[in-house]
Amino acid sequence: MSFAVVYHKSIKKIHYFVSKGESTSSLFIDDFNKSKALSLTQTNQDEFFAKFKDFELLDFDKIIIDEAHSKLEIKHYIEHLKAHKDLLKLVGFIQKEFPTIEKESMITYFQNLIQAFPDCLIYLFGFEGKIWIGASPELIGLSEDKQFKTIAIAGTKDLNEAFEPKETLEQNIVEQEIYQILKTYHHPSLDFREEKYSNIKHLVSEFQIPLDDQNLFSEIIHKIHPSSALVGAPKLSALEFLKQVEKSNREFYCGLIHLKTKEIELAYGIIRVMVFYQNKSIAYAGAGLLDKSDADSELLEMQTKINTFTQFLPL
Repeated sequence: MSFAVVYHKSIKKIHYFVSKGESTSSLFIDDFNKSKALSLTQTNQDEFFAKFKDFELLDFDKIIIDEAHSKLEIKHYIEHLKAHKDLLKLVGFIQKEFPTIEKESMITYFQNLIQAFPDCLIYLFGFEGKIWIGASPELIGLSEDKQFKTIAIAGTKDLNEAFEPKETLEQNIVEQEIYQILKTYHHPSLDFREEKYSNIKHLVSEFQIPLDDQNLFSEIIHKIHPSSALVGAPKLSALEFLKQVEKSNREFYCGLIHLKTKEIELAYGIIRVMVFYQNKSIAYAGAGLLDKSDADSELLEMQTKINTFTQFLPL
């Protein structure tokens, strides 16, 4: 059994989904390794909550990587980048353990995220004994009025800090990758800005191209995702390295959510997320690493990102 609920400002209301039924609106959720894929159809609030209430959570019985080992892993990535100049960037991530919360509080948390992050995709989905809840700023694709929009979002700083060359370089890597993909369809327009996400800010490069053939939407988003903002660059080399060395399974973290309605299609990367189990919950966040990165600074960035969304957990 699987179910989901999503909110985005472009759809103007909360949409509910379950794993069976027929509807003009569909939701597709893929895990990072593309080994698990959910295909859900829109339903009403009552059916969603019936599935949600009956859903049985599993216990978490694994050991997450602690802060000391996370720092060692980050250092290993940086040393690998220094030794392999063909690799420009790698993306690492950390996990942080929290107490679990009651199901009713999970709905409150989802609602809190809607209020806190009005420009993000807010999502909750249940599958295989786990409930995932997050607020993602990682727009992979939005199709509306025959226009396709996507963003490069990589550089991150605290609100009171200035962006430095490291963040600019990291942003340019992602920006160039997406530009090269889009230009095969149409020359893209580009808008550059800074964007607030709670107590941090990001560099954002927004691209747009005409999209007369809606059937191309799925093709484009799967060429973009996972972008170098989620894995590194060059993408294929970074993915190969991560598959060899990552000690924790990303599962749906850095996966893809794709919503299709009569009016619009949109897709987001699954980041800034918590996974809820019967006995605890786990938060995920990552950061882009370059050969000149500082392990302490990168670890602090990941911890700060986790704080941005876990601060809205119900007390």
